[in-house]
Amino acid sequence: TTVTFFNSDALRINNDLSKKIEKAFFKENFRRVDYSKIGEIEESDYKVEYDEYKKGMELLLSSHMFKCVDCRIAVDMMHGIASEVFPDILNDLGIDNIMFNAHPDVNRLANINTLSKRSYDDMGSVIKALKLDVGFILYPYGQRLDIVCDEGDVLGKQDALYVVLLLLNMEAKVAGVKKRVFLPTWAADIVYFENLEVERGLYANFKIEEMKEYDLVATGDGNFAFTEFSAHRDSMFSTLKILEMIINHDVKLSKLIDSLPKFYYNMTQIDCSQALKGKMMRMFLEDAKGKKSSTLDGVKIWLDENDWILMIPDQYADKLNLYIQAKNDERGQEILATYSTKIEKWSMS
Repeated sequence: TTVTFFNSDALRINNDLSKKIEKAFFKENFRRVDYSKIGEIEESDYKVEYDEYKKGMELLLSSHMFKCVDCRIAVDMMHGIASEVFPDILNDLGIDNIMFNAHPDVNRLANINTLSKRSYDDMGSVIKALKLDVGFILYPYGQRLDIVCDEGDVLGKQDALYVVLLLLNMEAKVAGVKKRVFLPTWAADIVYFENLEVERGLYANFKIEEMKEYDLVATGDGNFAFTEFSAHRDSMFSTLKILEMIINHDVKLSKLIDSLPKFYYNMTQIDCSQALKGKMMRMFLEDAKGKKSSTLDGVKIWLDENDWILMIPDQYADKLNLYIQAKNDERGQEILATYSTKIEKWSMS
C-alpha cells in the first residue's frame, strides 16, 4: 500500500521529508493521543468553494468569448468527481457541448481500461459524425486529460503535449513575450518552439514558489498545470484554457498535428527485480561512457543529436521504465532491441 502525503500547498511532500516520516513511523517515534482528540472530518456541499473556483476561471479566461463563437465540443466526464461541477461550468460559460458519462458511478470505475476504450470509441465516432471542433476526456480524479481532435482521433500523449505547446507558442508570439514551460526529463525534445523557454528536469520535490515561475508545468502524460490559475494539475481549467487558445487562433487540431515532424517516441517497461535495479543503473552508466549523458533522473544516453534512451527504475514495481526518442520508427525499434538485449545480458551476468 502506498500512502501519499501533501503539504499545506497541496503539493506532494519532498523525498527527504517523506523518508523522515517513514523512519519515524517504523520506529514508532511519534506522540500518541486518544482517538477522541484526533479531530473530525466534516462533510461540506462545497458551494462556497465551487463559486470561488468558477469565479477564478472567469477572471482568467475570456469567458464572454465562448458565447460569441460557433464552437461545439464533446466532453467525457468518465463518471468521475468532476462530473458534479464541470457540466454546470460549461453551461454557465455558454459553451455548446455534448456531455458523456456525466454522473458519478464508482462501479464503472472498477475497470478503468474498459471505460477508457469505450470513451475513445464513442467520442471519436460522435466528433467525426457531428463535425465537432474538439473533444476532451477528463479522467475520474480531475487531473489527467485526453484530447480528441476534430477528425475524431484520440491524440497520443506526446501529440497532445505538442499541440498544447504549439498553442502556447502562438499565445506567446501574439503577446510578444517568452513563456516558460517545465517538462520532465522523459518528454520528447525534437521540436523547437521559438517563443517558449522549455526547461526539462526532475519532476519531483517542487515548491509552490518554483512552480509559479513557469507558465505551464506538464508531465507528458495528459497532466497540465497552467500556473496562472493553479500550481496543481487541473483537467477542468486545462480544458477551458486549451479551448480558449484554439478559438483565439482559429485553428483545427488536425492541422496542428499535420504540422509536426514525424518521429519515434515510446515508453516501454522491462521486468527487473528490486535487487537488480542498482546493477542496471551501474551498467547503464558504464554504457554511457564516451557518450553525452545525464543522471538527473535515471540514466539518459544520447546516441546522436536527436536519438536518446532514458532508463528510470520504477519506484514501485519490479520494472525498468525505458523512454526512447528517435528520428524514425526503424531507428527507434533498433534502439529498443539493442538495449533490451543488453539488459537481458546484464541481468544474467
